[in-house]
Amino acid sequence: MASVSIQVLGTDLVFTTDASPGEVKKAKKLVEDKYDNLDLESFHLSIGREKLMLSLALSLADDLVKTNEKLEQILRLLEEYNQQ
Repeated sequence: MASVSIQVLGTDLVFTTDASPGEVKKAKKLVEDKYDNLDLESFHLSIGREKLMLSLALSLADDLVKTNEKLEQILRLLEEYNQQ
């Protein structure tokens, strides 16, 4: 596992991972893009960074759940097609 040091949304992070540098870079971009697309005006100005980051994490998790559901549906359709 490699040690990675990056800055995401102004926060320095150091962690170990099996992911390639390219995968880490893609993940960082995904988080930053998702953050940029958040409707920040819907949050009160008093919302703390912690709650904002939690909202970002929940939004990404929701995207993952929806993507997994679509993948499962596609796999079921492929299986049905292959059985015909």
